[in-house]
Amino acid sequence: MPARIEWALGLLDVAPADLVLELGCGTGVAAALVCDCLAGGCLTAIDRSATAISRARSRNVDHLESGRLVLEEVPLADRSATAISRARSRNVDVNLFWTTAADVECQVLMSVLAAHGVVHLVFDGPGVRGPDVKDRVAANLSRNGFMATVSHGPGPSLVCVTGRRRN
Repeated sequence: MPARIEWALGLLDVAPADLVLELGCGTGVAAALVCDCLAGGCLTAIDRSATAISRARSRNVDHLESGRLVLEEVPLADRSATAISRARSRNVDVNLFWTTAADVECQVLMSVLAAHGVVHLVFDGPGVRGPDVKDRVAANLSRNGFMATVSHGPGPSLVCVTGRRRN
């Protein structure tokens, strides 16, 4: 398992009854690991790619059948804000948070996260992306109602921007 996913899962600290939202679930590797920790909780994993969702579905048949996993093929900006509130969000290398202003996406997150909700945006950088990725992500979250903090991972290039809802 890549170090960034292992670290991100550790940050999430999933409890059995947690409600979790994953953005950009890809082929469902991390989704399977999160669902293994759930008993009564649920992970909603979204990805804009039909291929990724299909692969995640194939990898996680048992979790889907148990109700621990819901998969949605949808970009975050188009996601309905009427879904059940999620307590936590775990996201790895979701580039829209540093390549765009992400205003619509941040507002969707604000609408679906519970009042005590937390979003963890983990990036493997600075590398090619440059040293300001964490600053751009933190600024985008802060501008949209989150208190943003930055932490560094076990490797020199891993960074997490955590957003907590301001109440």
